[in-house]
Amino acid sequence: MTAIFFHPEAYTIQTDRLMGRHAAGHGFLRAWLRYCSQPRYEALVAKRDQVAAFKTAVKTYGRDQASDLFDWSASDALKHSGGLFFPGPGIATYAWYRRAMNTKEGLRDPDNRGDPSRAFSLIGITHTTASAAAMDQICQWLSAPVEPWDAVICTSEAVKQTLRLVLEKESDYLRERLGAYRFSLPRLPVIPLGVHPEDFEFDAQERAVARQQLLSRAGQSADQRWTIVLYLGRLSFHAKAHPLAMYQALQAALMQANRPSSKTTQRERILLVECGWHANEYIEKAFDEAAQWAMPEVSVLKMDGRDAMMRQTAWAGADVFCSLSDNIQETFGITPIEAMASSLPVVVSDWNGYKDTVRDGIDGFRVPSLMPSAGAGSDLALRHAMDLDTYDMYCGFTSQSIAIDVQAAAQALVKLVVDPELRLRMGKAGQAHARSRFAWKGIIAQYETLFEDLRLERLHHPRLHPSVASSGVSECSWPARLDPFLSFGHYASVRLNETTTLKAVRPRVDLREALKQCQSLAMVNYAKAGLPPQTVLEALLEGIASSVVGVSVRNLFEQVMQKTSKPMDDSWSRALVWLIKMDLVQFPVSDQSAQSE
Repeated sequence: MTAIFFHPEAYTIQTDRLMGRHAAGHGFLRAWLRYCSQPRYEALVAKRDQVAAFKTAVKTYGRDQASDLFDWSASDALKHSGGLFFPGPGIATYAWYRRAMNTKEGLRDPDNRGDPSRAFSLIGITHTTASAAAMDQICQWLSAPVEPWDAVICTSEAVKQTLRLVLEKESDYLRERLGAYRFSLPRLPVIPLGVHPEDFEFDAQERAVARQQLLSRAGQSADQRWTIVLYLGRLSFHAKAHPLAMYQALQAALMQANRPSSKTTQRERILLVECGWHANEYIEKAFDEAAQWAMPEVSVLKMDGRDAMMRQTAWAGADVFCSLSDNIQETFGITPIEAMASSLPVVVSDWNGYKDTVRDGIDGFRVPSLMPSAGAGSDLALRHAMDLDTYDMYCGFTSQSIAIDVQAAAQALVKLVVDPELRLRMGKAGQAHARSRFAWKGIIAQYETLFEDLRLERLHHPRLHPSVASSGVSECSWPARLDPFLSFGHYASVRLNETTTLKAVRPRVDLREALKQCQSLAMVNYAKAGLPPQTVLEALLEGIASSVVGVSVRNLFEQVMQKTSKPMDDSWSRALVWLIKMDLVQFPVSDQSAQSE
């Protein structure tokens, strides 16, 4: 069983920020809860206050089975789960978490062979990889304790090639700079995103009603010969798809369909439905200006794509779907899959994930795309790296040098405009393709196969380099996040150790009352999460108070473990210093002089 990392932003659709990754997370969680082969599910939350949000999401997705919910402090729960799925590529940070959490347990656990990184597998996924943050996270895999039993799922072959290229260049640099030649990398399996086909099934009456609604909203008569072309998604020329190629292609297709030599006896008309949203008024005006200039004879209907009912009407009433993506931010593209599931033929750019999903000439048409040779955009990357350009501007500037073949797009569109039978045939082929390859039920099965493969790899993979146990660096499980009492240990004059002798400052009865008073102070109780349970804290104080001459830390801990039956952990030492800080316990400085730095 693999746990999932839950964060409300990753797994719920926020209508004001309906990004592709949010829709993908929403679809995945819904599918995981529905199709996971295990009767129970496990989830890790970043903070305990997100438990309620998770339970709300689970209710929304219609599953009430008992679940195990835990946070990062529950390393045993993660070891039991065997794996953790995280909805992003940033597994390097969580590899450090795993190493730091499981170093001591791993050295004692024979199943881990003295290696804390074998405690569980990490599984990430690529969404947007063009951002500086995503690229940094990918490069960090080479130096973080990432292992062969970890994986980052690539949603397309194209994005996998990008990852491999970035890792190759980063490893070349580390080899040149540091002489490093041995790297441990995660698997990069290709598993697409999925859809729930039942969400896109419409009968003839539903389609007819939706079509009528679209034409009515656009102020057009249903008596005329209309082809309704749908674009669904964010309306952003700099971060999603520059619309000019689609606008020009639609105008050209309309002209070709209505030329005198055309076989059609009735004048063709095209209605473009843009079901999405603009980030601001400036972008909306830019879309309007371009549409009026590039396709003056094509009608346009705008719908709010953040409204679920609007989206359903658009899917049900359209004849053709078009998305000519030209943006490096796109890594997969879920809307062409949704369009195919809706029985719509698709016209898409031959770009990134679209290459994997749309079969040219079968489900629709893939239109050629073109970009400059390598080396032509170094200045764009540098400007973004130096914060001269925002990420949005970096994507926008790059897309200005990516071209879509407008004439090829027009030829594809005109074929679908003048031939209803072709639309029907391609729509049915696409629907069958979406159901057979991209239904979430089958995608979840691929996930579970991967999780099992990683489990076996984790148990049986031979180490090619020394483990933490044999290298003797277990105290430095995460060099950039050292124990503050190690990295700043030279700040203090004395360090607490096993031989430190502790004495009570006051009589036993007074100590209990003083303890309560200290704990009630706002400037004290804010830090209670860093102390052991109250029973342990009281047992520590009782053990010290019961000795007239004082007690060593070693003997005190042995007494408390016997009395409370609780295993000792690092918080006990902090608790002792806290008791000293509150002036409930003292340590004679003269007796501790040997411990001074």
